[in-house]
Amino acid sequence: MLISKKNGFIFIHIYKNAGSSITHALTPFSTTQGRMMLNRFFRRFGVKYFDHRPYPDHITAQELIRQLSGKVFKNYFSFAFVRNPWDWQVSLYSYMRKNADHHQHDLSMQFSSFKEYIRWRCANEVVLQKSFICDEHDSILVDY
Repeated sequence: MLISKKNGFIFIHIYKNAGSSITHALTPFSTTQGRMMLNRFFRRFGVKYFDHRPYPDHITAQELIRQLSGKVFKNYFSFAFVRNPWDWQVSLYSYMRKNADHHQHDLSMQFSSFKEYIRWRCANEVVLQKSFICDEHDSILVDY
């Protein structure tokens, strides 16, 4: 999630949808060069300073609206990117298996194939991209 008060936008980052690249590209529009340098310096010591990303990376639009208020959220142009669901799962599966610190790494390593993983995902833990950008009634909360 990235917010720019100066430029009036909110980017809702759905994981495994090029969100890190988008955040990197838009960061100069959400904070000043000086603040970015200060952030880098203080992060080395574990201190958050002038944080231009004060919310969790993968916060949903609905959670953000609760924290900001609907009135404040509507004052920003909000957007997200979604991905073909099959490609999304292929990317997530590969990422989980490659990254030992991912919270589902051990689980992903138990599957002998992607096919087995998809069967498990569809039966046990369905996550839809719309959960990041819609409310409980499936109304879209972001502008684009």
